[in-house]
Amino acid sequence: VDTESDSEHDPDSLIDGSNDLGILAAYDELKKKLEEVEKTLLEKVKMLDDRTRHLVQDESTSNAIGDYQEHTIPGSFIREDSIFNSEKDGEMECYPNDTFSFLALCGPISNPNAFFFGVAVFLVQMAFHIVLLLSILVPSWSSRDFIDGASGIFPGDVEPLVKLVQILSIVVHASLENYSMDDLITAVNLFPDINKARNDDPLGGLLLSAGFRFVQGITANIATFFLIFTSLTAKEVILNFAAINFISRIDNAGFSSILAGHYGVKMRNTALQVTATRLPNCVTNCKYPFLRAHVVMFLTFSAMIFAGFYFALLPQTNGEFLTNTFRLALGTGSGLEAYNGCYRSKKLPIYQRLGGRRPVYFGLGHSAIFGYCKPEQKWYLFKAGHDDACKAVAMKQIFAHSSRSLSFDIQTIFSDPWFLSSGTPLETDFFIEGVGIKEGCGKSTRDGICDPVLNIAEFEYDGGDCCAATCTDPICGFGTIKEAFGTVLRVIGDGYQQCSDPDMVDVLISVHNVIRKEYLDHSFRSVNSTAPQMKFECDGVTHLSLEIQEGIEEKSELVKVQDGAKCKVLLREGHEVNFTIVHSVATGGTTSEFNILDGIVNNSTDGGNREFQLLPTCYFEKLLEHFDLSAIYVDKSTPQGKAIDWLLSETITRNSDCSSPFFIERYALAVAYVSAAYQNLDNTSYIEWPDEMAMHKAQCSWGNVTCSGGRVATLNSPGNSFAGTIAKEFVLLTKLKTLNLANNQLKGIIPTELGTMSNLEELYLEENQLRGNIPSQLGLVPSLKQINVEINKLNGTIPPELGTLSALKWISFPSNQLTGSIPTELGLLLN
Repeated sequence: VDTESDSEHDPDSLIDGSNDLGILAAYDELKKKLEEVEKTLLEKVKMLDDRTRHLVQDESTSNAIGDYQEHTIPGSFIREDSIFNSEKDGEMECYPNDTFSFLALCGPISNPNAFFFGVAVFLVQMAFHIVLLLSILVPSWSSRDFIDGASGIFPGDVEPLVKLVQILSIVVHASLENYSMDDLITAVNLFPDINKARNDDPLGGLLLSAGFRFVQGITANIATFFLIFTSLTAKEVILNFAAINFISRIDNAGFSSILAGHYGVKMRNTALQVTATRLPNCVTNCKYPFLRAHVVMFLTFSAMIFAGFYFALLPQTNGEFLTNTFRLALGTGSGLEAYNGCYRSKKLPIYQRLGGRRPVYFGLGHSAIFGYCKPEQKWYLFKAGHDDACKAVAMKQIFAHSSRSLSFDIQTIFSDPWFLSSGTPLETDFFIEGVGIKEGCGKSTRDGICDPVLNIAEFEYDGGDCCAATCTDPICGFGTIKEAFGTVLRVIGDGYQQCSDPDMVDVLISVHNVIRKEYLDHSFRSVNSTAPQMKFECDGVTHLSLEIQEGIEEKSELVKVQDGAKCKVLLREGHEVNFTIVHSVATGGTTSEFNILDGIVNNSTDGGNREFQLLPTCYFEKLLEHFDLSAIYVDKSTPQGKAIDWLLSETITRNSDCSSPFFIERYALAVAYVSAAYQNLDNTSYIEWPDEMAMHKAQCSWGNVTCSGGRVATLNSPGNSFAGTIAKEFVLLTKLKTLNLANNQLKGIIPTELGTMSNLEELYLEENQLRGNIPSQLGLVPSLKQINVEINKLNGTIPPELGTLSALKWISFPSNQLTGSIPTELGLLLN
């Protein structure tokens, strides 16, 4: 209808009103109806345009929707209340344009691609949120170098500007539109009213979609709270806030990607169906949707603000997350030992706490203060008189200072370097409040006196004062033993009975009987003689020193010793004592005892002392499965004992350290050398090691050894006049391929253990004096290619098991004392 056309086309010009007034009235009525139809059409076109404008911005997409409406949408899918089908007036509400709508409209069977795409997006969002929460709540997941405060989650305090940004972020988050809050509100508004649901409504999908959307929204809001209130800077607050919003937007971004056709035409058509489908009555007919939204926003805002104040801001303002009391132990030689002891924080006025001032710690019993100077960004130890660290810096009253730090809690810089006012590095130990802090405030570590209150791990066992191996003060252990061997001593002795450091090992000393040559009677002390004196030293430090008196016989005393220490027992001239000394070793959850000394220590035979070295615990851990160490201290005349002595003698190159991955190989080579080179060790007290071994060079640099990948692969020692035996420890050389001991004078048998060397290829034992049988176990080494045992004194038969060596190419038996027939199995060897 064109109401503004020229008069010549106006219907009024075609009618003569004077002839028939009825025709004119009919025309007026028709014109009004046409105007109403035009108005209705314009409204519907405008409504449709508003609904699709946010989905499409260019002409091609508009045409696609037009084509979709015309050709794609099946009639069975369009509901009566569809936006394209509805004849109702007013605004038409459709499903939200996000992947959660797929869960409402698409089932796992009817449209699995869309359904599981929605589930996948939800899982991705939840994974991000959970990882963020774990990085805050679980210290081992955190990427932070430290947490500035004692709460373990929230910082001890933050700058006033950061607090302001935290509060503003919560206000913005709860009051203005953002994706995580929008998900929460949408989930509440789209939760269906089951009583109003129709049979054809996707009730299950609506419940699932609303539930997933609600869980995502709640998790996002929880993560938002923790990320905001655990941030240390304003920049961190804003970035964390933006990160949560980004994660919550993934469902919208995924839906937009599908609409753009990035996931195929079928998925795009499904997304267009979502945009074209109106929400069912069980959702749209809910009462007061705007009131619901405001209630959700208010409750979220209230919960976040309350939790923020209660769990973060209020404790920070009251200093609850900050260290209250700590203990300082300065190293000897610093000149500041007088300031060792406890420091306790002073409660600051509320305006100073809100202003971001760090706490001040006053010394208990001495005139020193710890404070923070903000311009210098350092913590200072300075002279008492005022509590302003910056003023102390200006007045040059500083004793020591920390490295640069922005921390509020002094505990966070305990492990950082500290310096004297001159810039010299300062050795410091800080101990925070805990076991023994209250009782130990008047005591000092590293003063040579073992304080039971400080003899715990938190105080590094009184700074080492309680153990002989770690105490550095000249008076350590002096006059501390009043009772030993279960007997009250007449004369106080020296020692470290309170040593409890787990890094030490146990040595049990038992006294069986004392032979008193100087005494005519049975008393231990007489007018004209000196009482017997016993001293136990390790690494040059006295661990136990006392007079031997009646009552200690057949009793024991436990001494804590450094692992691997060199020790000795000393007696005063003219006495002998029957001792037993036992080394207790804990390996693999069990404790084993090894006798170090079992006999008499006599001045006339051994100079009044007996020396020994404790085997490090790692020796037992690595060697117990290869060697019986039960008599290792008592009998050192075995090849194994000589090998261990050689390993222990190395102190410079560290090639023989038991932490080395080649430790077992070096042990095996040392045993093999001693076994081969020395026929009788009973009368041998000195081993003449080859130059490479005497200098403890790396085994791969020895002249008779070649290696592959750092492991011994070849051992060539022919013509060395070896007259000993072949050691079974060769089996510990797990990568050995060639063993050549030919043209020597080796005796004994060929060890059966060689049959377990899975990589052995060549075995040359010719021209020796070997006896016994050829081990049948050699048939278990599939890699063997050459065997030469000619010109020996071997007897017995040729093992038929050698016929299983498929790789064998060459074998030689002449000039032995072999009997029997040649095994027919050898005929199976094809190489």
